[in-house]
Amino acid sequence: MFQLENSDIRYSPYPLLVVKPAMEQSFYDELVRTYPHESLFGKIDKYDYKLSLSEKAAPENYAAFIRNTPAWNRFHTTVKSEAFIRSV
Repeated sequence: MFQLENSDIRYSPYPLLVVKPAMEQSFYDELVRTYPHESLFGKIDKYDYKLSLSEKAAPENYAAFIRNTPAWNRFHTTVKSEAFIRSV
């Protein structure tokens, strides 16, 4: 999924990995096309003007969105995998 061979590592002011392009354009386009609607996001208690769709904010909507949206499910499964975490 990710194309890490085109990476550039910068160490100042802190370590930063820049990857261009990071993934196939068609997959990126699918993520953009299926980006979740604002109605799924929950408000962050501390800041009523901030919205979040995460395991902590709106966890039911988050789980349903990941489960029911193939491209985002694939992305989520990859970035949460032990292999991906070890590789980056």
